[in-house]
Amino acid sequence: MDAAEIDAVVERLKGRIGFTTPATTHRVEAGQISRFAGVIGEMNPVHHDEAYARTTRFGALIAPPTFASCFLPDHFPTPAFDMDIPVATTLHSHDVVENARAIRAGDVLTARAVYSEVYRRDGRKPMLLQ
Repeated sequence: MDAAEIDAVVERLKGRIGFTTPATTHRVEAGQISRFAGVIGEMNPVHHDEAYARTTRFGALIAPPTFASCFLPDHFPTPAFDMDIPVATTLHSHDVVENARAIRAGDVLTARAVYSEVYRRDGRKPMLLQ
């Protein structure tokens, strides 16, 4: 796609800005935290050792900051994104997560995705980012 073609897609997708997916609810389990932390190489005992975690200011196992990515499959790529775009490759590059405190084992969380931005980025070849 050239820059003009991407610009046309950007204009169409701007109408999606503000779209919010239906909420999903998740109960966070200790084993889920420990498995996730292990996969990303986070070995701090506050993510793995329940007895230790209870002695900390958190009072329970806490999830690493990137744990919220566990909730993405319910929202991406659809219904959050319009995937009817004429590109051969897509890349998920970043998310913004808002939470008031650390995620702890036993928490019940509500997740939703908000379509917030679409634009063209120029480089070796123009790219569509949404």
